[in-house]
Amino acid sequence: MLRVSILIIALCCFAPLVFGQDVRTTRLGKQDVELTASPDLVVFGFRSRFNRERFLEELGNLIVGLKERFPGRRCAVLEVRPGSRDELVAILRRRRDVRFAHPVYSIASEAGRKGWYLLTNQLVVKFAGAPTVNQIQRDLDRVEAQLMAPISWLPGAFLLRLPPGGDAMEVAQELVALRSVTWAHPNWLRFLGQRNDIIPNDPLFGNQWHLQNTGQGGGLVGADIKGPAAWDHATGAGMTIAVIDTGVQVAHPDLLQYSLGYDPLNGAGPTNAQDPAGHGTRCAGVAAAIGNNNNQVCGAAYEATILPISLLDGSGFGTPTDEAGCFIWATDNGADVITNSWGPDGIPFPLPTLVEQSFAYAVGVGRNGLGSPIFWAAGNGNEPIGPDEYVASVYTIAVGATDNFDLRSNYSDYGPELDFMAPSSGGTRSISTTDIGSSTTLSFGGTSSAAPLAAGVAALILEVAPDLNWVQVGDILRDSADKIQPAAANYNTSGHSLLYGHGRLNAEQAVLDAIANQPDPLTLSITTTGVGDILVQIQNMAPFNVWVIGFSLQILSPIGSGPIYGVAPDALQTIFMPYGVIPFHSSADANGNFYWGATGLPAGLTLQAVAIEVPPDYNFRGSNVIQVTF
Repeated sequence: MLRVSILIIALCCFAPLVFGQDVRTTRLGKQDVELTASPDLVVFGFRSRFNRERFLEELGNLIVGLKERFPGRRCAVLEVRPGSRDELVAILRRRRDVRFAHPVYSIASEAGRKGWYLLTNQLVVKFAGAPTVNQIQRDLDRVEAQLMAPISWLPGAFLLRLPPGGDAMEVAQELVALRSVTWAHPNWLRFLGQRNDIIPNDPLFGNQWHLQNTGQGGGLVGADIKGPAAWDHATGAGMTIAVIDTGVQVAHPDLLQYSLGYDPLNGAGPTNAQDPAGHGTRCAGVAAAIGNNNNQVCGAAYEATILPISLLDGSGFGTPTDEAGCFIWATDNGADVITNSWGPDGIPFPLPTLVEQSFAYAVGVGRNGLGSPIFWAAGNGNEPIGPDEYVASVYTIAVGATDNFDLRSNYSDYGPELDFMAPSSGGTRSISTTDIGSSTTLSFGGTSSAAPLAAGVAALILEVAPDLNWVQVGDILRDSADKIQPAAANYNTSGHSLLYGHGRLNAEQAVLDAIANQPDPLTLSITTTGVGDILVQIQNMAPFNVWVIGFSLQILSPIGSGPIYGVAPDALQTIFMPYGVIPFHSSADANGNFYWGATGLPAGLTLQAVAIEVPPDYNFRGSNVIQVTF
């Protein structure tokens, strides 16, 4: 009898880990829909600053790989090894970096991703009548749900959040059974329509295999940076790329340029970075030729602005003060990214201290202290990078070259200092880009083309994740690179190869990783039913961080236009309340959230409010601004 009792207790304890409901019926709108759980697909939600490579490595014995990512939603679909689905879901739900995990459901009559119904940790509920906040909270406590935010345009409707093991379908059914609830359903993530990759209409885009390799010149399909897929998320809008080279042709019809150029001898001026040689104009086009304008070619960041700098004159000679001046001017004039494709091959190239200090200035002062990443062509001498101290500098990102077959170009320099590769010449096709004379060339190449290509991808990253620092940009580019030619590359345990660096640049994966790396926005929610009650919630803080809320009676329009994190100056009265005075000044819980409710407030009171997170380093972060009437 004792054995039976123990067995029953064990089964009860492990019941939540069994996901045997492979066919479920749920109410969607006016239909009862039958959904089937996939035996080999699992959807999970990840928290901010998610390390994709480490995560996949830790789960390697259970998964085939990453099937699809939804970085803006902070979730992804994993393909699972046969028989491992339920074990994987159970493991994921116990991880601190996972918000939810479920089998992937789909409409039985549909095949593929179009039929997916991805269960998240959210659901929507509509309460009947006008319940108080306390009544709502009592109902939510029954199902272990948390109030995320009201649906502002629908009275009595709210978005709810569940803990990692919560099942939104089950909770919705439990809520609907309550007399106080009108309806409830999961906040599914599902296919809404086809969005094709952006294919620019530039006449020579079909030649630009480095952006999309369809087999041009007999090359390897897919041996490219995945440009069109990356442009679904970013195009470089608002970014500035400094090209330190021979200058850039003024008023080139396929380049968007800063109003001033710079050269060390004459300073800044509208035509001071004119390009007599063409090399800088070609680099600029690789990085940011205007795309989708039905003209010539397309750059990696085709809506970015070029900051033209002419360091290399006809003689090819320059001084350390010339070099340093270029980096200082680029930084002081808003360069988000700096690209360089210069330096001698075949001889040592020592880095003068003055120039090194200008590098340090760019990564220390650029982008308001976040740093402007510096890209450098690895070199075309088929030799070790080490003697070239510019490329080997801790402040620069060294970019080698691969060809249209995804093979290392035979001229590309190599060594432990090599960060990654980018497509360029060396196979059966070279690089099509802008050229002087308002024209184009079909024969650019070398690592001179690889570096600005990487700089363009960095601009895409910074468009979607402007708070990244220069080190994080480099990390993302290295971590997201494709490990091409593994046998020849001989990648080490850190993922680095002396010949291929960390692999070949992948713009799509880099942009997706940058989006996933962004912290969840600090969110303030104040819920009231209009009878003097209140529920205050602050979400997505770091665990135990201090916060303050500024309440303002000076109602501004538009909301969020005030000088104190979006509210009026009278909010300072509550911002400077002593610690522990609720709801003005306190700390987040272990999950980075705060919840507090009260009653008895004066009905009809209208105010605006903002939450401010105060981390230990005092790098303050403000929330959304809301307006509420009690």
